[in-house]
Amino acid sequence: MAGLLGVVLYIASDFLLHGGLVRISGYIYPAVYLTADGPEFFSLSQSFSRSSAIIQTMLIVISLFGIGRIIRFDA
Repeated sequence: MAGLLGVVLYIASDFLLHGGLVRISGYIYPAVYLTADGPEFFSLSQSFSRSSAIIQTMLIVISLFGIGRIIRFDA
């Protein structure tokens, strides 16, 4: 169930981005992606895959990097 929530959030964030409703330079896109990564990573506890765990970990790191970069340049 957690994995499905992550998928919905991924699709919603891409729809908002491509629909012009959010900008990639704003907080919303990386925040939604980070929110989607959590349930996806949690869902790996039910069916572990090393490749998926690496991808999810890297997406979390990239999202945190993006949010940190926005905070740094806004300050």
